[in-house]
Amino acid sequence: MTHDSTPPERSGIDSGDLSYLSDLDRPQVSEDLATELYTIIGQALERFGVRTAVQSRAFERSAALHDPPHASGALMRSSWGLSNLLAEWSRAPEYQDADGQPKILKLKGAGATFETLVKRFLPGSVMQEVIDNARRSAEVELLPRGRIALLGSVMVKTTTARELLLAHAIRHIDQLLNTILHNEIVHSGTRDPEPGRMERMVVGIIRKDRFKDFMSEFRPQLFNLLSQVDAGIAQRAPASKPELKDATAVVLGMYVAEESDWDRIGVEPATMISTRT
Repeated sequence: MTHDSTPPERSGIDSGDLSYLSDLDRPQVSEDLATELYTIIGQALERFGVRTAVQSRAFERSAALHDPPHASGALMRSSWGLSNLLAEWSRAPEYQDADGQPKILKLKGAGATFETLVKRFLPGSVMQEVIDNARRSAEVELLPRGRIALLGSVMVKTTTARELLLAHAIRHIDQLLNTILHNEIVHSGTRDPEPGRMERMVVGIIRKDRFKDFMSEFRPQLFNLLSQVDAGIAQRAPASKPELKDATAVVLGMYVAEESDWDRIGVEPATMISTRT
């Protein structure tokens, strides 16, 4: 079962019809949905270790703000920088060996060195801190005689620090909400001819003992897709500082969730039993 908020390409189609809500108390429905959202966020913050008193102060501060602060972006900047560093190391010709694999780099010096990458993608950072972070969150290893190697994929693993995990979650939530709200505006026809943004959600039911092999099957496919997206973004990147004036960030988020509360996910399990033999 697939849900798609992306507006249709053709004009004149109102796929945002809410006539089915005409018999409902829409203010009450809105209140119920807001209550659900607040509850989900509150419970998540507790799991992230944010105490009730801290949540209360944050809620009071947010009520006085017109625009949200940039706390999550500031925390994620080093992860994005490291991710871009590893991507450049893996695909730029000057950082590849004769077989097209990432070279073993010298740590310091000019030219194609790890120090050069750090100065470009993580300016102002302490070199040793970047090395430690790379070894902790990616497949990077120090070698003798002042060298460093990228041994596997360029994937940067999210740290176990709760603050960074929360920042990571906020980036997902913020971009998803902005995408859905952008599409709602396009649906309503108040912003024309700006196109809708891709947004999909696939929901299905599988046996619990098949979830592990489901993940094993699709993890490499999803990783390859993200690698293609990353390469496509790199091909369209600004070529100079003046071009940054008309640039925009592109985000493609991906996750696989598991949910055993049928009512919460919104499915009728009896209708999703496979009829295949």
